[in-house]
Amino acid sequence: MARERTLWRDFRDDEAYVEASRQLCLESFKVFCQLVFKFVYRKKFIWSEHHDVIANGLMRVWLGLDQNLIINIPPRYSKTEMVCLFVAWTYAHNRSCEYLHLSYSSDLAVRNSDKIRQVVKHEFFQDMFCVPIDRDNDKKSEWRTEEGGIFYATAAGGQITGFGAGSTNEIDDDGSFKFSGCVLIDDPLKPKDAHTLHRERTNQNWDETIKSRRNGDTTPVIVIMQRIHEGDFTAHLLSDTSEKFKVLKMKALRDDGTALWPKKHSAEKLEAMRDSNIYMFSSQYQQEPAPAGGSVFKESWWQYYIEEPIYERVIITADTAQKTKEHNDFSVFQAWGLYEGKIDLLNQIRGKWEAPELKRVAVKFINSARESYPRLNSVYIEDKASGTGLIQSLPAETSVAIIPIQRNVDKITRSYDAAPHVQSGQVRLPKDKPFVNMFVAECSSFSPEMTHLHDDQVDPMMDAVDILLDKTELTLFDVL
Repeated sequence: MARERTLWRDFRDDEAYVEASRQLCLESFKVFCQLVFKFVYRKKFIWSEHHDVIANGLMRVWLGLDQNLIINIPPRYSKTEMVCLFVAWTYAHNRSCEYLHLSYSSDLAVRNSDKIRQVVKHEFFQDMFCVPIDRDNDKKSEWRTEEGGIFYATAAGGQITGFGAGSTNEIDDDGSFKFSGCVLIDDPLKPKDAHTLHRERTNQNWDETIKSRRNGDTTPVIVIMQRIHEGDFTAHLLSDTSEKFKVLKMKALRDDGTALWPKKHSAEKLEAMRDSNIYMFSSQYQQEPAPAGGSVFKESWWQYYIEEPIYERVIITADTAQKTKEHNDFSVFQAWGLYEGKIDLLNQIRGKWEAPELKRVAVKFINSARESYPRLNSVYIEDKASGTGLIQSLPAETSVAIIPIQRNVDKITRSYDAAPHVQSGQVRLPKDKPFVNMFVAECSSFSPEMTHLHDDQVDPMMDAVDILLDKTELTLFDVL
């Protein structure tokens, strides 16, 4: 069998083939992608239905039908590849396009920039479209065409002063739109930074810097990312009333139960991923950071124990109310034991106590727990309101370490961090103790919309999960 010809040099002397390929590429972004894979990457592009959705969205921006576009798509579903090829394709049409490309790190943005640059410099692209790179401006992070096109790449929070995107001449004399580049943002935040100040800083950078980097009133903004938080960059853009964004939302597991890209993930594997961690799956794979269904902690998730093992470590977590009025939360003290990667709720008291009584109740609960569990070594109390007074006064009343904690992450985010541990059976409750029904009822009513009445039992439970299970943040399913 003759060897299949895949090198461009085997075709470049066939003028008819080159011209036909050039016309097809200019007319069809899909054909362009397939030929770049064939001649530049030397492999086949396995085109799927979701690639059509991405391509159609990009073409609407190219034609001026949508100015701003957000594509929410699962990780590793060819989104970056598609965006890089789109940029190269636009240079085939307009050699003077100006791009500002941002990502969560300058390294990733520069890698994307260099990938586009290498496609444009390839003999396949140059033979068909002739877009010479300016030799004096040919760096991975910033390169220019000889006709004034610019591509500049940096981190979403990086320095972009002096650089812009698009053109002031995007509207022709006849009123038609001419695509001249855009602000291109690919994954502005890492999943592990979703619950940190990086999220707020990235959002703030849009307001203070990024949105003003457009050279023309009609210069587009294209954002392509996975959802990672209710307040992530997508949510922030949609809350900006001065802008209008078209959103393409692609779920890995579609509403009819079928897989978006079966060659990547079967429906069965996606269901297993969902069952492993519903909240991270809902965000990154379903583009729904607040999963439907109300409660964060499902009643069916709780595991129960009858006999207590010998615990490796025992702690107390406390949530103290600021006031004792009827509508305020209760004060709660919980004792937790760690055993073989699971934690057991050992005991709990809950009530509304003023400061002097609160201290007496706390001392009694701590000393009683210490008698029952000699390995009790720490009491964790939020350093806020009445808790601050306890932190200052309790060391004189007990030999157990009193440790102040700061809850610097919002309550809903903390609940999404704790929920997978509950779902996987790592958090157990005593089978027959009277406080358990009240505890489960409160956890079951805890909602992302904060419509629940109380969460005083939920807070110290989440503290115990965080302290004893030593939560490790990973990109979703790195180990699957």
